[in-house]
Amino acid sequence: GESQLPTCLDLLGDSALQVTDSLPAFPSAYSFLNSASWYRWSVARDDTVSLQSVCLDASHCPALSTCVLAPARFAEEMNVWRRAGCTENCVADAQFLSQSDAPVRCPVLGAEHFVPKVLVSESRVEALISVKKWAFGREIFRNDPTATKVRLLDGGDAADKVIITMVDPLEADGAVAAQQLGKSYGSKPSEHWQDWQTDVIRIERFGADCAVLEDGTFSFVVYAPGVTRLRMFRIARNDAVGDTPQFIDVEQEGGSITMPEGVGYFTVTVTRVNADFVGTEDLYECASQNGRSGQTQYCDPDPTKADCTEVVGGPPVCTCR
Repeated sequence: GESQLPTCLDLLGDSALQVTDSLPAFPSAYSFLNSASWYRWSVARDDTVSLQSVCLDASHCPALSTCVLAPARFAEEMNVWRRAGCTENCVADAQFLSQSDAPVRCPVLGAEHFVPKVLVSESRVEALISVKKWAFGREIFRNDPTATKVRLLDGGDAADKVIITMVDPLEADGAVAAQQLGKSYGSKPSEHWQDWQTDVIRIERFGADCAVLEDGTFSFVVYAPGVTRLRMFRIARNDAVGDTPQFIDVEQEGGSITMPEGVGYFTVTVTRVNADFVGTEDLYECASQNGRSGQTQYCDPDPTKADCTEVVGGPPVCTCR
C-alpha cells in the first residue's frame, strides 16, 4: 500500500509544509517523524548558565602528598611549579634546573613557591623534596607496575632541596626520554651489557640559598627486581640529544653499590649529582654456551676444552685447557 507523510512545520516554524508525494509505506522508519523529538534551528539562550575563567597558576596537588595525574593535569602541574610566574627564559620540563641561572632558578626554589610533593604520571615522576620534611621511607616511582622504585637515604649534609625525576629510557625506542629529559640514552652502554634495567634517575641537589650542590655523596635505594648485580652509570648533564652519551660507572669514581636489604634492593652511593643515572647488569657471556653472545662465540663451547672468565662490561677471557 501507499501512505503520505504527515504535515510538518518548517524550520522557522512560520508556515505549514504539506508533503503530498506518495511514498512506499515503511512504518518502522517513517514512524520517527511522529515520535522523535524536534529541535529549533537556533538554540535559545539560557540565562541560568554561567562561564568563568580557571586560574592555572594554582596547584591542585597539596603539600607533602603524592598525586597521580592524567597527562594533561600532569602538564599543568609541571607548568605551575617549574615556571614560578616566569614569562621568558623559563625552565623547560626537559631542562636541568641546576643548569639555569640564579635569577631563574631561585624563584622556583624559593620558600614561597617550592612545595614538597610528588607528581606522578605514566611516563614521568617528579619528586620535589625538602630534605628536612621528607619521609625517608617513601618510595618514588611512575604510575606503571613495572617502573623502577627509588627511595632517598641521604641527600648530603648541606642539602636543603632535592629534585628526583624518573623516566623509562627504553619506552618508544627512547623517544619518551628524549622528550621528557632532552636526551637519548640508547638501549645499553655497549654490546657487553644487558639492556637498561632501571629508569633514568635524574638527581638535582640545592642548598638553602638555592646554590647548586654538585659534589658530595648522595645515597638512595633502587628496587630492580630480577637484577643480580646492579651497575649504575652517571651521564653528564651537558650531553645533548644526538651526542654519544658518556656512561661513567659510579663505582669507578668512588661510589658504591651494596645489597643490605636483600634481593632486588640496591643501595647506591654516588659522589656527585646534578646528573642522570641509569642502571643495568653485565651480559654474562660465559653463562651462555661457555662464552657466546649473539653470533659471537668467545670460547670453545665445550667447557672441558676452555675456561671462560667473565669481564664486567667487556668480552670474556678464554683460556685453553
